Amino acid sequence: MKLNKHRNQCGGCGEYFATLTAFDGHRVGKFGGAEPARRCLKPAEMLADGWRLGRDGFWRKRASTRMAGWLSRCDADRQARKVNERRERATDVAEECRKLKPGS
Repeated sequence: MKLNKHRNQCGGCGEYFATLTAFDGHRVGKFGGAEPARRCLKPAEMLADGWRLGRDGFWRKRASTRMAGWLSRCDADRQARKVNERRERATDVAEECRKLKPGS
C-alpha cells in the first residue's frame, strides 16, 4: 500500500489509516504512568464506533455530526440542482415541440 504523510500504518497493530486524524483516533487510553495505558482500538471496536474500512484497505473515521450535517446539506443542494436542471431541460423540450407543431 502506498503511504504518505497522511496515509500511514500503525507500528503497533499494523492497520492502515487514510488520515492522520484517523490514525491518532485509533489510539486510546491515558498518557504517562508506570505502565503504558495507551493501546490500539481493535477492528471490531472501530466498526462498532462507525469507522469504515475502505476498498483501498485504509481505515476512515466516521464523519462528525457537524460534518455529516454539512455533507447531507451538500447532497440536498446537489439533488435540488439536478431536479432544477431536469425541469429546465423538460421545459426546453416542450418549447421545441410546440415550435414544431403545425399551426403554432
